Amino acid sequence: MPFITSIKIKDLRNLTAVDLAPNPCFNVLYGENAAGKTSFLEAIYVLGTLRSFRTSKLRFLVAEEAEAFSVYAETKDGNGAIGKLGMQKSFRDTTDLKLNGRRVSASSELANSLPLIALAPQSFEFLDGPPQLRRSFLDWLVFHVKPEFLDSWKDYRRCLKQRNMLLRRGKISRLDMKPWDEPLVTAATLVEVCRFEALEKLRRSFASIESADCDYGGDIQLAYRDGWSLFTTGAATPEQAPPTRENLFERLDRNFEADLAQGFTQKGSHRGDILIKSGDYPAAERLSRGQKKRLIISLYMAVTKLLAEEVNKQPVFLLDDLPSELDTKRLDSLCQQLATMDCQVFITTVNAAPLNGIAALTEETCSWFHVKHGSIDLKT
Repeated sequence: MPFITSIKIKDLRNLTAVDLAPNPCFNVLYGENAAGKTSFLEAIYVLGTLRSFRTSKLRFLVAEEAEAFSVYAETKDGNGAIGKLGMQKSFRDTTDLKLNGRRVSASSELANSLPLIALAPQSFEFLDGPPQLRRSFLDWLVFHVKPEFLDSWKDYRRCLKQRNMLLRRGKISRLDMKPWDEPLVTAATLVEVCRFEALEKLRRSFASIESADCDYGGDIQLAYRDGWSLFTTGAATPEQAPPTRENLFERLDRNFEADLAQGFTQKGSHRGDILIKSGDYPAAERLSRGQKKRLIISLYMAVTKLLAEEVNKQPVFLLDDLPSELDTKRLDSLCQQLATMDCQVFITTVNAAPLNGIAALTEETCSWFHVKHGSIDLKT
């Protein structure tokens, strides 16, 4: 169980100097809009992923009149081992990453040391938005439970880039393209196997954590649709299995002329998706906003349970504006579930009142922080 024992933030948006010692269980940050609550969650997320859930350009997180922002954290796992993570990003777009005192260049090293799950207002797009959001969610899970996945995914993307470059040039025959397709299919075959197996495990984990207070108007069904337009797979049965090398080569052959005309590869692992249904209907079209939020959180908790079982690892939860669209009963149930998962949770809210009286948020298990004009103070 990695959890943050201390965190320091300097010059990130309106957080000019933050130094906190969070609770290993629950942490509630409350205050008015634009006080800095979401920026605090964003700082943690950037540290663990080198990405923001609010902007694609990290240099814009640098506070006005500052040259750079920095985030440093100490963590502790279930065995008491201490970890140190740090990053600094300048407005000139230079990045400095450190892990346990040494410089690192790959964000995957930080992600492996501090797994994070973030639920922001934009997370509603998980059900309604493009496949990339759901594909990234699945690949994040695969990254943590299938060590062989990352290198294969990198190889696939590198081959895809090369293939698209050749397609844009035109005047290339199918025979000339095949030497480049060989490594692409090799990588894609393993990517599809890893995704298929992870999705099947996620389905079982999700089924085990669904609670009676989650009325979705029908059973929630998860299925993986590979981007090759070959299969939509749910349960692992002899009739439903990941595509083979022969399947993928056949698809590339069939689509070659169309790919050449368009100048890019139209089918492939870069187009995979998770299909989510409530009964016979797409969940995005059937559920209310509150139901969508509860479903997304349930999926994240299913991932947490799966990580604990597979690799003995629990992510840190970042839940922005959690009480909105959730009544007291569902808030209480959700916090009780999170408490049983032995993970650290950060919750932001404008109004702390809905969280008062929640059984899981006791004096020992929860710290309350007041956020005002970029400063964060522990409520005593």
